[in-house]
Amino acid sequence: MKNFVRTAGALFAAASLTALPGPALAAQEFDQATYDLLLDCATLQIIFASNGSDEAAKKDSVNMGVAFISAAQLMSGVEIGDLGAVVKPRQARIMGQIASSDPAATRLTRSCGAILKAGINYKDMGK
Repeated sequence: MKNFVRTAGALFAAASLTALPGPALAAQEFDQATYDLLLDCATLQIIFASNGSDEAAKKDSVNMGVAFISAAQLMSGVEIGDLGAVVKPRQARIMGQIASSDPAATRLTRSCGAILKAGINYKDMGK
């Protein structure tokens, strides 16, 4: 649990440094399902960072988590005030899915991987 709190704190600190352009958007002005997916992906990265044994992989997971949180904040136009309140219920749900071999956990992992791959492909095209 200490690792989770420390990792979530690091993610929140890094994500809060990202600038949010413009005023907050009304709820109907962005896709809630995509917003939730981005936050679920951030939570998945927190889980990976909290349970990893390789420091480089943990750092990479933290960076990916920050990227997902930043994207969710950019999309909504609202800074997440209490990351723990957002992440803890998602973490419990995702850990339950993983523990019970729920296909939703596999879908989440694949969805998050696809989002990351799109960013990587875009970055690589500029080279």
